[in-house]
Amino acid sequence: MPPGACLFAATGVQLKNGVNLSCPFARSIVTKLVAYYRGGSTLQTGAATFEVLSPDTHLTYSVTCSLGTTGIDCHNNQSADADNGHGNNDVVFPKTLVH
Repeated sequence: MPPGACLFAATGVQLKNGVNLSCPFARSIVTKLVAYYRGGSTLQTGAATFEVLSPDTHLTYSVTCSLGTTGIDCHNNQSADADNGHGNNDVVFPKTLVH
């Protein structure tokens, strides 16, 4: 598996996560977004922001997700580590995980 990637559950799908965002937290973001979609919500009309619990820090962080050209892009809005526009606090995953 390449650096900056982690697997989502048993799907074999790789999540592209930023260096300031752990794999357990990346998986928590995807799990939360899957539940969001199953509740009938959609990202077709804009971004979705929700709270996600980090398994590593045991803190809840605000995360915003939007539909990108290559998948769904989510950004941790409250990371203690600087992002500096480099995607260090991001996770990107294919749309197939939420459909």
